Amino acid sequence: MPSEPAITIDPPFDADAHCYLRPDGRPYGGSVTGRLKEFGLYKAEAFYTDYGRTRGRLIHLVTELDDLDDLADDSVDPALSGYLAAWRRFKVETHFEVAVVNGRLCVERRYGDNETDTAGTADRLGYVQLRGMRRFAVVDLKRGAAPAVYGVQLAAYADFVRRSGEFPDEPLIERVGVHLAENGTYQLHPYTDRNDLKVWRAVTTVSAWKRANGIELGRAA
Repeated sequence: MPSEPAITIDPPFDADAHCYLRPDGRPYGGSVTGRLKEFGLYKAEAFYTDYGRTRGRLIHLVTELDDLDDLADDSVDPALSGYLAAWRRFKVETHFEVAVVNGRLCVERRYGDNETDTAGTADRLGYVQLRGMRRFAVVDLKRGAAPAVYGVQLAAYADFVRRSGEFPDEPLIERVGVHLAENGTYQLHPYTDRNDLKVWRAVTTVSAWKRANGIELGRAA
């Protein structure tokens, strides 16, 4: 019987149960943001209202459709148009190009880590002009502030991408947060702290220890 791969590419997402599914159909134990919330590192709920979370999902949707060339501009709610303009401005000014794997654009690219029982979605994988050079990066769309924990989140995604083997010619994966504003502007936040991956690995190590010892986990997808 073939062994399970370390990384599952594009695992299904069960929207009703709000969880990712492993190759055998079982749910992953948690998501990247869920693991970080479990340890009190990611506190989105503390400052986002239900309206804000809904708006965030809609921003992700319109930018996703825009990148897939499947967006009718006249269908965009005026409340979202500034965020869309900011995303388009980022793409032009940084010469951003979405990566393609097996004919598919790497937009909302899902990965499952079967070793740590964790899954997550990288908003974009692609090429961006950074520090005067064209660089391969995992790019995350955000609003508002840029707390350091976002670097840990992107370190997890970059680790998934590296271990997936999808980009063998890209040994260096940059981590970039693009913080979109309602007024059509954006802020670029590269994350470069090498300790971020160590923090992520510590989180998953302690999570595994808690599971092995029957200590309840905070399931948050």
